[in-house]
Amino acid sequence: MKRAFPRSRLLPGLRWCRPDILSSVGLDPASDPLAEVFRPAPLGRVVKRRPSREVRAQAHAIRDAVRAADCRNATVDQLLPLVREYPQSEELQKIVARLLTELNDERALEAWLGISMRFPASMDAFRNLVDLVLRSKGKAAVRTIVRARFPRMPARLDQLLAYAEACDAIGQTDDSGAAFGLVARAFSKRKEAWLLFAAWLEEEIGMHRSVVTLLRRIAAGAWLGPPLLQEDKRLHAVISDFEHVDAVALNGSSLASVRVLEALFDRILDDRRRALSAPAPTSGKLVLLTGSLGAGGAERQFVTTAVGLRAMSLQQRTLPDGLVLDEVHVVARSLVDREDGSFYVADLQRAGIQVESYREWPDFGGDLASSVARPTLRALGFLPWSTAEAVIKLSDRLKEMKPAVVHIWQDGLVYAAGLAALLAGVPRIVLSGRSTPPPDRRENYLVEYDVIYKSLLQAPGVVLSVNSRHAAGRYANWLDIDERAIVVMPNGVAPLSIEAGSASPAMFSTFEARTGQGAMTIGSVMRLDEVKRPLLWVDAAAAILVRVPTMRFIVVGDGPYRKRMLRRATKLGVASRCLFVGRTADVGYWLSKMDLLMLLSEHEGLPNALIEAQLAGVPVIASAAGGTAETVIPGKTGLVTSVKATPDEIANKIAALAGEPDRLKNMASEARTWAMQAFPIPRMLSNTLNLYAAAGVTSEPHVTRGES
Repeated sequence: MKRAFPRSRLLPGLRWCRPDILSSVGLDPASDPLAEVFRPAPLGRVVKRRPSREVRAQAHAIRDAVRAADCRNATVDQLLPLVREYPQSEELQKIVARLLTELNDERALEAWLGISMRFPASMDAFRNLVDLVLRSKGKAAVRTIVRARFPRMPARLDQLLAYAEACDAIGQTDDSGAAFGLVARAFSKRKEAWLLFAAWLEEEIGMHRSVVTLLRRIAAGAWLGPPLLQEDKRLHAVISDFEHVDAVALNGSSLASVRVLEALFDRILDDRRRALSAPAPTSGKLVLLTGSLGAGGAERQFVTTAVGLRAMSLQQRTLPDGLVLDEVHVVARSLVDREDGSFYVADLQRAGIQVESYREWPDFGGDLASSVARPTLRALGFLPWSTAEAVIKLSDRLKEMKPAVVHIWQDGLVYAAGLAALLAGVPRIVLSGRSTPPPDRRENYLVEYDVIYKSLLQAPGVVLSVNSRHAAGRYANWLDIDERAIVVMPNGVAPLSIEAGSASPAMFSTFEARTGQGAMTIGSVMRLDEVKRPLLWVDAAAAILVRVPTMRFIVVGDGPYRKRMLRRATKLGVASRCLFVGRTADVGYWLSKMDLLMLLSEHEGLPNALIEAQLAGVPVIASAAGGTAETVIPGKTGLVTSVKATPDEIANKIAALAGEPDRLKNMASEARTWAMQAFPIPRMLSNTLNLYAAAGVTSEPHVTRGES
């Protein structure tokens, strides 16, 4: 294996050439405050290798007490016994050196030099040494240290970063540029094949989500992550890099990604609080971020918001606090991850909105040396793929765009892009969960959601919105915050046109000829995935046909469960009574052919499909998932079943309703009136602008329960 630097330049044990370095920077070896610890141990004494969690906690407690008392004499005296007991613990020695640095003790330089020579793999110690030598001895001394440490360009990522930063600090721009170029190329060699394979498994064969998540974790770590056996050691080094006055204590039971995120957010939030004390801009761009523009209710709401805001005049887009949103931009993570990932692009383009995909943007804005993401590089290998990718691709472009507001839609993108928006210094960040919180959907849940959401909500200028009261309660429960801190903003929905091209009427005509004119029609508009429970939908259809043999069924939508639905319908002998339309823009036309819309989801936010059906005068029957009950007046505009309702229970309700045509007709009229009054688009747009204004006055963290 090729070494990063020749062993001949080092003493045994990979220690630096101490005499050369000491003479070049003019340091006295005796002045290292930790030197006495490394005198030969008495015979028979066992040298302990690694401190326990309790010992490390004791060291942190001493450190915090010293900081509070500002007593420099206590620094070494109180911690030396622990360092002596565990002479091979880099962490304990760095606690001493950091305290000396914070207290401006002249012995700090010697302490960092000693640690650097005892732990030559510690790039944290090397960076601190370079910083102190530069301040006290000048650039020439730093050049000596850099040459001694890296006689040639290093190969490891952490060493390459340290080398690039040291060269940058002393003005060796050619060397730093070459090193940063190598780092950028390392980041560009991502294992995209793993991501494509995971997407294929999920979309084509419906593999269980936990397996897909595992593959994505492999993709996240394959290009940056260390060998498994070295992860714990490298994790401690990464977190120690971010340690500062308010550093969190390491929790050995946490995942590496969680521990790194906690330390990283801790540092970023401090920087943000200082940055937002500057005068706020009076105008700026609005950037709306979404995962994709595929066919779906949340995506449709996203597009409705973007188009509606774009159509407003500048005066209308002036917030109550005076901020003018002068441009509206739409950015998606990808338009090709899903087969229908660009479904709504044409609608946005017709409104004059150009759509960009951040996966197509250059890594680090094309210049790693000046990237705002540069301080996070050592942590990226421990983070989930989507978060690392957004930091790499999105942070610098957002910094360049200088948006006044970034509105991030849906949990998946909050999880990915929230950190990038903070790094870019966006003054107002709006998070739209729009559904039930991640823990309620275990198939999609990752533990990193907890620390990301909670950390984002500790940042000034960040607000959280959801589209139902049910969701607000569930998010508050999960995040342990006051429910009143979460903005509830119901969807705005417009009636859909019943106009259609020739294909849809021809398809219906053929279906009608097979099933008979005038038959009562039950339909659905949904993405055919496990959340919508399409197989339960087919089972319910079969149970309904037992009771009402003339009933027929229309399913509008597509997804990974379409083939399974067809197979189930065939197996149950009901395929001839079912029409699977697939993905279409003619949703309004198909709603006009339905007498009742059935939606049996396991999870929901505030389902647009139910609102659009009622606007079209179609009563609904739906499971009481999420905010479903907030879209229906039970018994007047539709029926609500238990989430655990069986096919027979659903069929009995529908059969009873089919026997009361006058009641069904009255429900259709009530549904249209209710939906028009409850979900108008102008009100939603007005609420959205108020939400952006609220982000401008949020300077304190969200209140946790018990604090109000």
